[in-house]
Amino acid sequence: MKARIHPFFALCSVAWLLLGSLPGAQAAEEPRITDGLAASVNGEPILVSDVVRRVRPALERVRREEPNLSDDAVFRKAFAETLRDLENQRLVIQEYWRGEMRLPGHAIDKMAAEVLDDRYGGDLQQLQADLAQERLTYTEWKEQLEERLIISSMRHTFVDGNVHVSPNEVRRAYEQNRERFAEGLRIHVFLAAIPMTETNDIAAFREALAQGEAFADAARRFSRDASAAKGGDFGMLDVDAMLIPELAVPLKQLSDGEISGPIQLSGSVYFLYRKASIPARILTISEVWDELESVLLNERRAERFRQWVENLRATAAIQEFSPFEEH
Repeated sequence: MKARIHPFFALCSVAWLLLGSLPGAQAAEEPRITDGLAASVNGEPILVSDVVRRVRPALERVRREEPNLSDDAVFRKAFAETLRDLENQRLVIQEYWRGEMRLPGHAIDKMAAEVLDDRYGGDLQQLQADLAQERLTYTEWKEQLEERLIISSMRHTFVDGNVHVSPNEVRRAYEQNRERFAEGLRIHVFLAAIPMTETNDIAAFREALAQGEAFADAARRFSRDASAAKGGDFGMLDVDAMLIPELAVPLKQLSDGEISGPIQLSGSVYFLYRKASIPARILTISEVWDELESVLLNERRAERFRQWVENLRATAAIQEFSPFEEH
């Protein structure tokens, strides 16, 4: 299979821009790298520019998980992880071409058309403009789509189709992780917020409630919150997870059907209506069965795929070449 060689672009500048755009990135020495061969997988090249083009997700994850690392260390680690992923992908694609199974040509055309419709509304010129920013031609982009389809097909054939989870395994996982399925107190919340300076509206809102007007109707008339058009209806909320303590605490002190007194917060006066509630509880196994089964299947598939790729690596000729200029 012919290796695709992408044009070299300013790698040092790209690396620096990627690092500098991350949250918490500090002004540090720029990683110095040179273009050329990053690895050879059974004789097929992977260029440094191929790795840099795809390194951003790993950069963001490493920065998030290891915030104390220097920019140079973050880039080196992300580069190494991305390179290994590309090596693994190359091995899977090589395995595909060694076999007899082939994807129908129309499958790639269909996938390209779906991406064009879903992401660009059928605007081919906009797609090509985005590809130009990434130094890719339309043909190279379709080749990447083909590789994605190949990897997905190979994974389904050699991994996913052979993975199963028994009902007993689902039940055992539920019993061992019951605390993970805890659901906090849920309250059907209505909210009204009126600026402190609007004293007349605050008084009118309270008078409307005292005269028996429904909270939602009064909120539509007087609340300045974005939810006012819906009568301040926020639906059923896990209050501890979704509300700040200044609102969650007084809300939990109400009984169903009660309305709070005025709560001053951030320049506004808030009123809360606790319409109904569902007590904190552990979700039943029936309620979480599909989700838990899916999680177990995905974990098992990921591990089986990892083992399968490791077996491919064990018999492959892989050489790596450091692109970093030491100084």
